[in-house]
Amino acid sequence: MTISPSLLSQAINEAVKPGNSIPPSELIEFLDNLPDPFKFLNDHNQNGHGLIYKKLYQQFPFLQFLIKGQHPDSADFQTWVGLIRWCIENVRDWLSDNDSKRVKLIAIFSIADFNLSAGRFWPLVPKSYVQNVSLVTSLKNTVSTCTFDITSTQGDSELIYNIKLYEREVDLANILRSISHVEFLQSPFDNPHLCWTHSVLCLFQCDVLALVEAAEKINSIFPLLSITAILPREQRLILALKSNNQLLKFCSVYHFLKDNFCIWLERRQPKVISVEEETLLSQIFIQIMADKKILIPWLNALMPKVYWYGIVQKSLGSALSTASNGAITAYVERIQLHFGNVNVGMPWQQDTLVPGREQISECLREFGKNANKEKRQLLWQLAYQKWDN
Repeated sequence: MTISPSLLSQAINEAVKPGNSIPPSELIEFLDNLPDPFKFLNDHNQNGHGLIYKKLYQQFPFLQFLIKGQHPDSADFQTWVGLIRWCIENVRDWLSDNDSKRVKLIAIFSIADFNLSAGRFWPLVPKSYVQNVSLVTSLKNTVSTCTFDITSTQGDSELIYNIKLYEREVDLANILRSISHVEFLQSPFDNPHLCWTHSVLCLFQCDVLALVEAAEKINSIFPLLSITAILPREQRLILALKSNNQLLKFCSVYHFLKDNFCIWLERRQPKVISVEEETLLSQIFIQIMADKKILIPWLNALMPKVYWYGIVQKSLGSALSTASNGAITAYVERIQLHFGNVNVGMPWQQDTLVPGREQISECLREFGKNANKEKRQLLWQLAYQKWDN
């Protein structure tokens, strides 16, 4: 169980009112005695995350019961509010010159991490608390200078090397094929450490354009995959929409699609997408279709596996209805229809069969509803020529 989102919202609403701030003094003392707290947390062998929680529980025992779904009594609730008040006030007032070892910053992130499962801590913090120039500058530097070493115990060093070539060429189709294998290797982008996670989440809330600027300085796909894996669904799409970097945009959309496909594959639940997400996806695809040189790598990556990505077909069809004739031609040329079911090829679901034609039909229905007569005629003519031959 986790903390109720409504209870967390209530606690933050109380924390922004004047009152006592209660610092996590035992955690701060522990971190201050480390030679390099940030490096300590970056070392997965040190179990830094677990030790941080231990220090929080020692000073605030009720937190252990809070995450189990138990409602705190009045005294514990006020203590919790005081702890959150200390956290958000220090977010507002944090200065890098006064926190050279980043002890306070890590303590802030630790409190935020504890409350994260309750429903996205950072979006609940008022904007006035996160508009801190010193904090934004520090977080941008943390994000933009991050490097991940992806290693394999299975002899796949050639695969990692090839991905670096695909990055330079922005070969999205081969990147997509490759990263599905990398995820089975030893990779930190599926389990990032606390400071990296909250640098991304906090920076998005502070200034999303600052996060875009920091991420666009990264020339490796692995940190970009980590950034987009950390962000909640809708925030991934906002990041993609605001970025001109095709690798960052692709990673954002990839994680959105992957999460929805895995939910459908494992639980056989209907694929759900909100109106806001659908609109964002349409706007992203409109951006992509504006430049045929950019569009073709995207189509090469997505069209062969279109049956994985049924959730985006309505947005894709809507964007296609406003696209140029060249973009429509490129789309039709890459349609691959299957005369039956196709195997999705997932290692743990080899017997799973998914219809491949339904998704194309959904895209074209949306296109037909929104496109003008000339665009509809062009697409049908191109389709007739393709299959008549």
